[in-house]
Amino acid sequence: MGMGNVLTISGQKGGSGKSVTAVNLSVSLALYGKKTLLVDCDPQGSATEWSGVKSLGYPFDLACVLNGKTTIVGAFVKTEFNGLDILPAGFDLFPVASKLAGRVSNEKILRLFLEDI
Repeated sequence: MGMGNVLTISGQKGGSGKSVTAVNLSVSLALYGKKTLLVDCDPQGSATEWSGVKSLGYPFDLACVLNGKTTIVGAFVKTEFNGLDILPAGFDLFPVASKLAGRVSNEKILRLFLEDI
């Protein structure tokens, strides 16, 4: 099974609209019938909050996946939009990101997890 399209929205500057763009694009793709996964990599969890799942609560997030506490699929949370799941982020992503920052090829780690789905 091959991986679908991966769209990355990134940048160093905070407050430039990355999270809101990611949420709006993800919801739009889902509304057009595309099975979509929004991966929130921001420890502030803005995309997680704006997608409406933060209020539902969830047992696992991206940090749990990176720490090996769950599989990537085990951390998916369904949103109110048919076809849109989110891999939520949270504040506990800060120490995980710091730990991974010193590793060689750390930018490829998430891609390896995504290949499993």
